[in-house]
Amino acid sequence: MPEIRHLRYFVAVAEELHFGRAAKRLHIVQPALSMQIKALEEELGAQLLLRDHHQVQLSEIGRLFLEQARDILKRTEQSTQLVARALQGEIGRLRIGICASSTSNSIMPNLVKAFHKLHPDVKIELVEVHPAAQAKALLNRHVDVVFGPSAAFSHIDDIAKIYLNHFSFKLACSSEHNLANFTEVDVHSLKNEIFVGLSAEDDQYGMMVTNFALPFIPMRSMQVQSPAALLSVVEANLAVAVLSEALERSAPPNIVFLELLGVDSNMDLFLFCRKAENNPLVERFMALAKQGKNE
Repeated sequence: MPEIRHLRYFVAVAEELHFGRAAKRLHIVQPALSMQIKALEEELGAQLLLRDHHQVQLSEIGRLFLEQARDILKRTEQSTQLVARALQGEIGRLRIGICASSTSNSIMPNLVKAFHKLHPDVKIELVEVHPAAQAKALLNRHVDVVFGPSAAFSHIDDIAKIYLNHFSFKLACSSEHNLANFTEVDVHSLKNEIFVGLSAEDDQYGMMVTNFALPFIPMRSMQVQSPAALLSVVEANLAVAVLSEALERSAPPNIVFLELLGVDSNMDLFLFCRKAENNPLVERFMALAKQGKNE
């Protein structure tokens, strides 16, 4: 298969129709250019140029090949520029892992919006990841960065992080629950309640988020596969749930949120990425997050 340099040599000769001028344009000596064109013709098994002592002309096959050679060189140049832009973090894809706690304030959406404004050609994908699965998703490169609670990445050394803010957990119950008339509840009074949580591969009982906030492991629990199903279970008064305060704004009106007393219900929110990272988009996103914290 012809090399890219052979195509450049041929295009130069085909456009100049003169070996001397083509050699000067390519900054090589004429005999070397003649040898390269002859080698190209031998490799293709076809005469591309008709030449005598007076002139150089394209053969019919040469004219066909010239069109293809120009197209290949053009696409090669475009590909080279594409790689250069990707290395500079100007294009590509950034997969951002999020969970309910990510939306506890405006930091995450504002950061994503600012990054998109700076890099409009970068494709941004928001991927919902259960806190119990965030570390695995990041280390297995299913996402590039993750907004999540600190407890999701405890005892993992290969992760870099930037502190963003903190959020609070609340107890969610149905408006028909006997706690619905209260605005706060002591966590120790909840030991006999049925809790519902989101199940995940590394949290089959769906209690990881609940255990972040409670000083005990619930004696009775159930699990569902989606946030919508979880809210439906709570609304139907089948169970209570420990949820990020962020969900209070979008929860159905028949769900009541109560402050948790007797425990520190605050959880730090971080932006996480892999320490061994060579994706320039991740570096730029982390730098933007750090810049926002310093302003």
